[in-house]
Amino acid sequence: MHLQEWLENTENEMIIPNKPTSKRSGAVIDFEITHNANGWTSEVLNEETSDHYPVLFQPDIAVHNNPLFRKTHWNIFMFLLEQVYQYWLSVVYNIDEQTFFNLFSLFLSSLWDRCSVYENASKYRPPWPLDLILLAKTVNK
Repeated sequence: MHLQEWLENTENEMIIPNKPTSKRSGAVIDFEITHNANGWTSEVLNEETSDHYPVLFQPDIAVHNNPLFRKTHWNIFMFLLEQVYQYWLSVVYNIDEQTFFNLFSLFLSSLWDRCSVYENASKYRPPWPLDLILLAKTVNK
């Protein structure tokens, strides 16, 4: 009953498989909670695991022919954040914490968006692991 009340209060929804997931009984013991269950599907896999069958939850997501990724200019982001540091430091003591958190979160999200560009995924290169960077620095001294 508490879960149902929480779902209603938070406007979340459950994605419930259409067949039992428990091997010991006919119960559904695995489910998904999401803000919007439209388009989601669930499939109970007939695999040998512990005491329940695994469930595969899949969203209805379309992949574009020209996918993009976000490339953030972190140096610019940090520079702008340093410029407004004193302002946010003064604001934090003059309003309640929830209002500050909401304002600062919106600010960071906006700043991140303004310091980013979207590029074609074909140009994406994953960052190097730290051990390879150190190796490259050592070799190229």
